[in-house]
Amino acid sequence: MAPSLTSNSFLLSTTPHSRLSLRVLAKKAGPFSTFQLGKPKDDGSSSEESQTGGSGNSSPFNIDFGKVPDMKSLLPVVSKPSSGLSFGNFRRKDPGTVFVAGATGQAGIRIAQTLLREGFSVRAGVPQLGAAQELARLAALYKIISNEESKRLNAVESTFQDTEAIAKAIGNASKAVVTIGPTENGPTSEVSTLDALQVIEAAQLAGVGHVAIIYDGNPDSASTNNVLDGFKTFFNNLFSQSQLSVPEFLQKVIETDVSYTFIKTSLTEDFSPESSYNVVVSAEGSTSTNDLKVAKSQIASVVANVFSNTSVAENKVVEVFTNPSAPLKPVDELFSAIP
Repeated sequence: MAPSLTSNSFLLSTTPHSRLSLRVLAKKAGPFSTFQLGKPKDDGSSSEESQTGGSGNSSPFNIDFGKVPDMKSLLPVVSKPSSGLSFGNFRRKDPGTVFVAGATGQAGIRIAQTLLREGFSVRAGVPQLGAAQELARLAALYKIISNEESKRLNAVESTFQDTEAIAKAIGNASKAVVTIGPTENGPTSEVSTLDALQVIEAAQLAGVGHVAIIYDGNPDSASTNNVLDGFKTFFNNLFSQSQLSVPEFLQKVIETDVSYTFIKTSLTEDFSPESSYNVVVSAEGSTSTNDLKVAKSQIASVVANVFSNTSVAENKVVEVFTNPSAPLKPVDELFSAIP
């Protein structure tokens, strides 16, 4: 008999997703990206952004929650815990629903937003539902998501510590995405290869058809220019034997029956110069010195396009970067060129 689990999530209605574009548009970013929260579009709001000092490492939600007005009318209703939910129920999958592990991470939150804009429904894995309520308030206040998009957003409590609990959080999602790297378990914490493997194993348990794995190889993205960074790096290296190397991780992913797309990249902020360059998808190990980092919003667009046509990206290991001289190509064409 399948194990019985309980559910505690925001209950939202689901609408069919729209026809999705297969083209990544490398848009030029201004001094503030969508996630650099400045003044809200509604001039009547009294909330102000908390300023954090000029680097791209500040939390995208570093805002005084006490100043946020009551937005309960825009929030989904918290459901009562359901009973009798078993893993067998997860087999009834919605092809338009995606589970985003670490949805409060700096790349995770962009991926969730982009998926909503492309017509998907999102089950957003968050450490605490209370914190998710605050994020939903801010997202509505600052027009990060529309009221229509909020109806397709379902925040579910999920950490990286329990495979069965993650499988329950995945629910009816037919696809899942996880980002390995700094600032992906909330604004400041890391998601390791072991954490990501938990998500893959949970996806297999829940009957997910396709998982996208983003591996951020940019060490600078974790730095806060703080003296403690050196100590953190030292201890991370000291205990690195407790983590899986990328080849070890990939081998364990291959051993599951989940189709996957493994994307190696080096992420940067949306307001960086690289965000104006076109995205390039290449076979692993074929990058050159002219290849540059990828803005987090750009990688989110790649993920959305992969999920709209998983067949071209199935079971492929690729590297994604930007290049100022690269032509603009549809994502399915870029992936189709990879064996």
